[in-house]
Amino acid sequence: MSAPDDADRTLPVDEVRRLVHEEHSLRRVATLVASAGPSDDVLTAICREASDQLGGHEVTVLRFDSADSVTAVATHGGPIPPGVRAAHTAGSLPDRVATTAAPVRVDDFDGEADADLVRPYGIRAAVAVPIFIEGRVWGMFSASSRTAPLPGFVEPRLAGFAQLTWAAIANVEARRSLALSRARVIAAGDEARRRVQRDVHDGAQQRLVHAIIALKMARDRLDRGGDAGPLVAEALANAEEANRQLRDLVRGILPASLTRSGLAAGIDALVADCPTPVDLRLDVPRLPPHIETTGYFTVAEAVTNAVKHARAGRITVSGEIVGDGRDGRVLVLSVEDDGVGGADADRGTGLTGLADRIAASDGTLVVDSPAGGGTRVGARIPVRTGETAPD
Repeated sequence: MSAPDDADRTLPVDEVRRLVHEEHSLRRVATLVASAGPSDDVLTAICREASDQLGGHEVTVLRFDSADSVTAVATHGGPIPPGVRAAHTAGSLPDRVATTAAPVRVDDFDGEADADLVRPYGIRAAVAVPIFIEGRVWGMFSASSRTAPLPGFVEPRLAGFAQLTWAAIANVEARRSLALSRARVIAAGDEARRRVQRDVHDGAQQRLVHAIIALKMARDRLDRGGDAGPLVAEALANAEEANRQLRDLVRGILPASLTRSGLAAGIDALVADCPTPVDLRLDVPRLPPHIETTGYFTVAEAVTNAVKHARAGRITVSGEIVGDGRDGRVLVLSVEDDGVGGADADRGTGLTGLADRIAASDGTLVVDSPAGGGTRVGARIPVRTGETAPD
């Protein structure tokens, strides 16, 4: 008699009920994660559902703060309240989870490296699985017992909830990053307006005031039959300087060549007066206005950084369109210099605002700037199908 195949096998009724219960539990948590509620509520709910699936065992989410410390961030029934931070040693349960990036089981903490760590909380046994964020071990999802070793099914069941924990934390961090990015964009816009106002007031406006005063004095001198030539010359000089300052200011906002002739012409005008030699390698057609504007400011910021901070001897600016109309096109820009390097977009420089601007267009910014090895600023900005370029 042949052995029955897999189709003839049936699961016990209790096992089917458990699997259905577990599936419903995971669905409830997944729905809560997708609702983007407060992170504390979501993580606590995950712990509660996991505890229910583990027969009421204590469940805790812990975050790795450093190589030798963890902080409890959420729990259900666990002896370690949220907010408690604890140091751990080599060979301890958290250390092994962090270093192996795999589930770890301890059936009895007596004699373990972290026996003193768990003793105040009355924990005898525990199972922990890692929580990954962007490929790194962010923390761990732990079930504990005060009386006996945990059942063998704990690891696989915890793993499912650990994945939901990852999704919840990733959602929260993404929302926080977006909020910070929006705040930086708003702050940068406010600062740009203040800078324009200050530059106009302290520069061109003062020159025009002097020109007006000189012209009034010239008029009075002419009424008296005097020579107004020097005063007119003074007024003309102030008016010309005001015009130059306003032209430079407008160029810094949005150059006329960009709006008239496109990105390549705008970049060409940008680097025309650059004190550092610039090699241009541009093969860019007319693009939608917001793409051209984003690309222009990308190059302008990178060139400004190279001139002001990198002490570069030469700068290379390249740009091209890759892809086709069916799969979508991408504007690829690169600004390279041979300067001192060490640029960091995370230190609150203009590159941070630039990254926010590019992200607003669903693009990406990469800064490669090893100390002493020059800097390369690379940007990829998608051009969506259906977007039209100026005539």
